[in-house]
Amino acid sequence: KWDDFYPAEREAATVGDKIVGVPALVDNLAIVYNKKLFADAGVAAPTANWTWDDFRAAAAKLTDPAKGQYGWLIPADGSEDTVWHYVPMLWEAGGDILSPDNEHAVFNSEAGVQALTTLQQMAVTDKSLYLDTTNENGPKLMNSGKVAMLVTGPWDLSQLPDIDYGVQVMPSYAGAAGGHQTIAGPDNWVVFNNGDKKKQAAIDFVKWLTAPEQVKAFSLGTGDLPIRASVGQDQTVLTKLNENVPGTATFVENLSNVEKVRPTVEQYPDISEALGQAIVSVMLGKDQPAAALNSAAQAADTALAGK
Repeated sequence: KWDDFYPAEREAATVGDKIVGVPALVDNLAIVYNKKLFADAGVAAPTANWTWDDFRAAAAKLTDPAKGQYGWLIPADGSEDTVWHYVPMLWEAGGDILSPDNEHAVFNSEAGVQALTTLQQMAVTDKSLYLDTTNENGPKLMNSGKVAMLVTGPWDLSQLPDIDYGVQVMPSYAGAAGGHQTIAGPDNWVVFNNGDKKKQAAIDFVKWLTAPEQVKAFSLGTGDLPIRASVGQDQTVLTKLNENVPGTATFVENLSNVEKVRPTVEQYPDISEALGQAIVSVMLGKDQPAAALNSAAQAADTALAGK
């Protein structure tokens, strides 16, 4: 059943009105936090009702310059990973990356400015945000107790053997319509037509590969999140995933908060590059949110116009 795949998976596999692939892998971002650092600082653990104001306040309390300790770490190399961390905040604030027709950038909206202002406040004003300009230090600094929180995916959980961690969904913006959202990077199986004789065999293979029983076996064997909602809602599967790697079940449940995907346009790499550089310039204190986003939007529109 096509509707057994999560909505964002189906959207990522569709260009225009044409399905071009079948979901193969899904993930998402959530908060991973060091329980001991929270307890030592007297900060309550994150809850599903957290707002970004709560998150910011907690990060400030968890920051200790004398110890070289920060509340939160974010990739700050301007790559797609930087953009990945910003986009859920943009969506939660009520914004989007492109217009509905994918013709123009709209991330420089009021919502976009609000989201980037949050990062500016934490990086420049509070100095509670560790800017990882190499995008290589997240798990290492978490394990050493130098960072209290990461916004990351299930792939990092196995890299945190030295701490007692918890996992919680992303904060939301109080009063905004976006609620608690996250972002996923669905990968697809794509089958190319290699002749009529092999066409049906390929179809049969993909159906078998993505059938619920195979998805369940694959998830339990690899630790990857199940691509089918029916498997993700199976409490036996969730229990076993959590036994293997604590916190994985929260990421599975968080798939229900994946409401959108990044634009499926060929110019997206150019858009991401412009937006990533804008985000970093603001977090480094070199630019203001509105000006940086306006400049990035102009670059994105230029790329889109050249299609």
